[in-house]
Amino acid sequence: MIKIIQTALFILLWLPSISTYGNECDVEKVKERFYGGIITLSQPIAVKDIEMHEVVEIFVGNKKQILPFGYINKSWLKLKKEKKDGDCFVRFKQRSVNDTPMNGGSSGYILIRGKEMIGSITTIARE
Repeated sequence: MIKIIQTALFILLWLPSISTYGNECDVEKVKERFYGGIITLSQPIAVKDIEMHEVVEIFVGNKKQILPFGYINKSWLKLKKEKKDGDCFVRFKQRSVNDTPMNGGSSGYILIRGKEMIGSITTIARE
């Protein structure tokens, strides 16, 4: 009897981990759940590729620095620190209600864990 209970408990505790395996970063579910049709999400992007693409030259005092995301580098470092194994970053582009060539919404990066958005950083914001 104890063996049956142990086996049942093992299956009940182990089964949920099987069903979520492979879904660590579900971009489409995040898009559906949080944004409907007003946002475009890319496929997952490696951190090194994001940092190469977002390099900005800034001046702090009279000293020139080259940093990923420039003046918002601290926000990027904080978000990057939140990333765990299985998480992913995707680029987003969100249309505004008045989406015109001069008024194109916002864009940036979202950190996704499973079906949840953990955080984001906005690189372009237009009203």
